[in-house]
Amino acid sequence: MKINIGKNINLHVGTVFDYIKEYGKLSFAEKPFCEIDSLILSQFSYLKFDGIVPMIDELGKSVNLLQMKEHPRVDHLFADERWRKENMALFSAMAGSRRFQNMRCNYHVNIIDTEKETQFSAVTIVLDDGTVYVAFRGTDETLVGWKEDLNMILEGSVPGQRMSADYLNQISTKIRCPFYVGGHSKGGNLAVYSAVHCYNHVRGMILGVYDHDGPGFRDDITQLEGYREIVPILHKTIPNSSIVGVLLNRNTNCKIIASKNPGAMAHDPFSWLITDDTFLEYHKLKGNSKRAGKFLSDIVAALSEEEIDLMINTIYQILRGSEEDNLVDLQKNLRHSLKNMNKALRDVDDETWKKIREIVRQFIEYSVFENFDKKC
Repeated sequence: MKINIGKNINLHVGTVFDYIKEYGKLSFAEKPFCEIDSLILSQFSYLKFDGIVPMIDELGKSVNLLQMKEHPRVDHLFADERWRKENMALFSAMAGSRRFQNMRCNYHVNIIDTEKETQFSAVTIVLDDGTVYVAFRGTDETLVGWKEDLNMILEGSVPGQRMSADYLNQISTKIRCPFYVGGHSKGGNLAVYSAVHCYNHVRGMILGVYDHDGPGFRDDITQLEGYREIVPILHKTIPNSSIVGVLLNRNTNCKIIASKNPGAMAHDPFSWLITDDTFLEYHKLKGNSKRAGKFLSDIVAALSEEEIDLMINTIYQILRGSEEDNLVDLQKNLRHSLKNMNKALRDVDDETWKKIREIVRQFIEYSVFENFDKKC
């Protein structure tokens, strides 16, 4: 793909697939780790490794991509229907490349806890030159995963974030060497949180922290000593139409990059544009991204914790009423799900609905007058 960036300058740009095609023949010893490798490994962590990659409490041997490819449960890797086609293509490209096919994966964790409202998954990857990358998975298709994302808005920290710091502390005793840490979406948030809150000596082992369009934090994490220590090695990338990465984001040192997708679809890492071996930078956030970030942040600022908690838990109660535990099955069985959700809707008491309607009314009023004042 060729793109014109003005002044008659044309750049050849592509996506992660073009990067693998161009550099896949080079080992990490020949071409050192870069930000595009981080994005690829972050997306790779969305694969369903259960029963294929050893868990952290096992004494299993690391497995590489060629071994995964021959595993009888290989199709399970792509069980998340949201990314199935893209992840299959990514895995195939990685397994067919000299650069990635021999990387070794181990110490997998995958926790889905509906009672604690937690979805947490991580994997540790050793590249062919000995470079270690700890990848945190972003939000998966489970309803509890999305509920945890909403909890992040309300609470100072959630169990998944605390688990991420514990995971780094555990990994440091197993690999005993410097490492990178990163993730996409919620995985990027976990990468930052874990690096800030892990043990001091573990933080000293971190070579770089990669946050690919992850949401920020309700508490001002930037004031913590741990955060100040990772600033020199923190790499945050957000697409020019970011909706997720701008939420509660206090990090002004973001790298704004170009995406071929508009609006919320720019969150898709397969849409991010790459030139050579770096992201194609964009001069500023698009207007819709700025407005969305402010709109969502204003919700948090305008409502009390009790009001946010009420809205989040009521919505989750209705979704859980579908009797499905993930968004894929909910959509697949939409008629049945909607019927069950309607029953759950009737179980919401009148007083709660009255409060929610009032919250929505107040926020709409706030938004309208706030925008009206700006136009005046």
